[in-house]
Amino acid sequence: MIPLANDTLVFLAISWRLMEYAQAEISMKTGFRILAFGHYLLPLSKALLQDGQMYYLYDLGRSILSFHH
Repeated sequence: MIPLANDTLVFLAISWRLMEYAQAEISMKTGFRILAFGHYLLPLSKALLQDGQMYYLYDLGRSILSFHH
């Protein structure tokens, strides 16, 4: 569980940092769109966010499966 908690904190920190580079005013609605879909981000920032999301989902699934066995 500790590696999953670490990965979660790292993912959130990177996502938060990428949000600072958004090309829009940050509100609840735009903040969600940035974090969930990468809207308003430059192409490289969007690719980094989406790659991080894919890694986190993979790691979450791996942790859940290994926890149950």
